[in-house]
Amino acid sequence: MPKMNSKQYVISFTFQGKIMEGVNVILKGEDGQVVFDFEAEAEFRTLILSSNKLEQGIYSLEIDGREVEIAGKKQFAVEDLVTSFK
Repeated sequence: MPKMNSKQYVISFTFQGKIMEGVNVILKGEDGQVVFDFEAEAEFRTLILSSNKLEQGIYSLEIDGREVEIAGKKQFAVEDLVTSFK
């Protein structure tokens, strides 16, 4: 987690099932700009993303070419320095 005086945003996702090694993970901003694009090096259930490219706004997450629904929606808001979804 970031220090209390950090200005860098953090998003964490906890999935019900495991996400398999080798799948492509893409986080896009509302304008379609790619913020993260990487291949998972191991299977996981929790994903934590942090970057100086993250800011308040609307995002979407794709895993293995499919948009992931967060709280029943394909887009989600990042409003605080630390945003968590389960």
